[in-house]
Amino acid sequence: VMMVLSYALRLDVPRSALLLFAGLAASAMAALRLAVGTARAARHRQGEGLTRALIVGDGPLAAALVARMRAEPGLGIEPAGLLTSGRRAIAAGLADLVRGDASALPQHVAASPEQVVYLALEREESQLEREVLASIATLDLRLRWVPDSPERWARDVRGEELAGLPVVYLTEGPMRGMEGTLKRAFDMVASTVLLVLASPLLAVLAVIVRLDSPGPALYAQERVSRGGRRFRMWKFRTMRADAEHGTGPVWPQADDRRVTRIGKWLRRLSLDELPQLWNVARGEMSLVGPRPERPAFVERFEQQVPHYPLRLGVRAGLTGWAQIHGWRGATPLERRVEHDLYYLAHWSLALDLRILLVTVWRVMRGVA
Repeated sequence: VMMVLSYALRLDVPRSALLLFAGLAASAMAALRLAVGTARAARHRQGEGLTRALIVGDGPLAAALVARMRAEPGLGIEPAGLLTSGRRAIAAGLADLVRGDASALPQHVAASPEQVVYLALEREESQLEREVLASIATLDLRLRWVPDSPERWARDVRGEELAGLPVVYLTEGPMRGMEGTLKRAFDMVASTVLLVLASPLLAVLAVIVRLDSPGPALYAQERVSRGGRRFRMWKFRTMRADAEHGTGPVWPQADDRRVTRIGKWLRRLSLDELPQLWNVARGEMSLVGPRPERPAFVERFEQQVPHYPLRLGVRAGLTGWAQIHGWRGATPLERRVEHDLYYLAHWSLALDLRILLVTVWRVMRGVA
């Protein structure tokens, strides 16, 4: 403000004064944050302003989480209840917290929506984890996941620690508060502008697709987005019109003979995805996020791939962190899920812009 005023009013303010003010302002801000943080921690130690935590799990991982919460009251998190798997003896120190079985999680969330839910299940409980995630897929809650392999996730989840234990905030990024509003506003404005600018290209591509092979230029497929909601996703047709006649949904293959001549070119440049700007403008998708899959594949992957349902915590995207790293099409699904979870843990508008710029660069180079 001082710099702008000095320029606008032609004030003779020495540069040293501006530098001094900047240093003092930074120091004052740091001191204020320290004071506020110290005061908040003191209130928490007195039992005021605590966040109630509902923990799903009854093994060593859940016990470690509870122990850290109790050992660090200044964190402001109170273990208020524990939902067990019912498949093992409850770990020491957890018996007083048991509130029932993990299958009752939706009822507990409905009764106390202000609670934060911590998913702290062991590696061998991946099936239970999938069942729990499926039961809360459509609920609006604060869900935090404690990885079963901290040494693997600690290098990815920066700043998300609870007394040294890595915690991934699954539903507090691109879907909550002001940041979520900004993300949606950016999607709406950007997709509308891009639709207008790309309309001549879309018209030309539609004509080319129609001339290349019999069938419509566009086709819609049912896909799954945030919270398990289904929607019709639009694409330019890149396969024969009867590609799935008699076979049903088929997972992409590296050399699919059903793809048309123009379809191969469209896929290489990702131009077949352009009609999805309409889905983004309607709020069914985002410009950046995990790629949406068909319901038949989602149901299968939820049973086969650990942590797959966590991808449904945000809107599906036109492009994503996995796609710019080459994990698209006929590539290992596990690697895509790992990259999608990294995106969930690190989301920011800056990361979205980075992904979009890299996507445009790869498309221009013909390697998207």
